[in-house]
Amino acid sequence: MRRAFTLIELLVVISIIALLIAILLPALSKARDSAAQMQSTTQLRGMHQGFNIHAIDHDNLYPGLRSLKLTNSDFTPNSETDTVTNGSGRDVLVRLAIALESDLFTPEILISPAETNPDVQQWNPNETYRTNGGIHITSYAMSKLFDGGSGPEETQAKGRREEWRSTMNSRAIVMGDRCTSFSGAFRDPRAYQGLWSNGEPGWVGTVVNNDNSTLFSFD
Repeated sequence: MRRAFTLIELLVVISIIALLIAILLPALSKARDSAAQMQSTTQLRGMHQGFNIHAIDHDNLYPGLRSLKLTNSDFTPNSETDTVTNGSGRDVLVRLAIALESDLFTPEILISPAETNPDVQQWNPNETYRTNGGIHITSYAMSKLFDGGSGPEETQAKGRREEWRSTMNSRAIVMGDRCTSFSGAFRDPRAYQGLWSNGEPGWVGTVVNNDNSTLFSFD
């Protein structure tokens, strides 16, 4: 005759299952986060590789620049894109539009698996965009490019601009995860958050160097 489980035995089994779930869930969550970070890193490297393909036929320059001189005319105008109605190659949107319209990579890789901002939407080649339109087509940040000058910011920008080409420099950051919020003192890492910060202050994310190497960094 088959003996049925007693209530105590059933409760013991349920308790063991609950304990196992409690042990495994953090590990599964960590594994899921690691997989998403690896996917995001792969996407960033794919963007950089696409820029290097563009550089082959454009004097080693990445999308957005015509030369390394510090003048307005050396930025690619938005008129050379089909989708952006203002701005120039100094703007991330114009640089990405050039890359997408040249099929250097697909628009899907511009959206991070950690993205939660509804204003970040996949690029649509049948729409037009403005650099100040409030709609973003990427989760990632790139080197800031603007005209020359004599101040500290301009000097830093000149260095970034000189790296907006195929230099294979393993110490020059070209792009990475963007900050999702800012409050407090400028240049204070505690005032920033990133896509991987989980609400805690301090930027956390992946950066890509100009030799296509990557680093998951904490500030």
